Amino acid sequence: MYPIDLHYCHKQIEKNKKLGKYPISKWVLFCNFLLENKFKVKLHKARSTVSKYILVQKGKKEYKVRFSNHKPSYGMELTKDSDFYVGVSNLGVTTSYDAIKAIFTFFNTSLDETKIPKELRK
Repeated sequence: MYPIDLHYCHKQIEKNKKLGKYPISKWVLFCNFLLENKFKVKLHKARSTVSKYILVQKGKKEYKVRFSNHKPSYGMELTKDSDFYVGVSNLGVTTSYDAIKAIFTFFNTSLDETKIPKELRK
């Protein structure tokens, strides 16, 4: 995992806008929102899939979120290889919005839901 900052996110957003074919990846908008809210963020891109693992930190606490377009293996999910799965899991479907609420609750931080970008509220 490597740390990312707002510059990294903005660069990804601009790169995507120039291509113009696809919407901006939700994991990028998600990281950008967390960084704007003073969380530290680390990223790991899986080599064999398109999954992204995002480690959110504040103080000494950490919360790991997995973004994926496929279900995790049932065993991995049961052993909690991540604290939260965004996408389809063996237990249901969750969104970036759900993950943001879970993170703010975990870190006992107040959340103004009106500040969450509309792209993440879908």
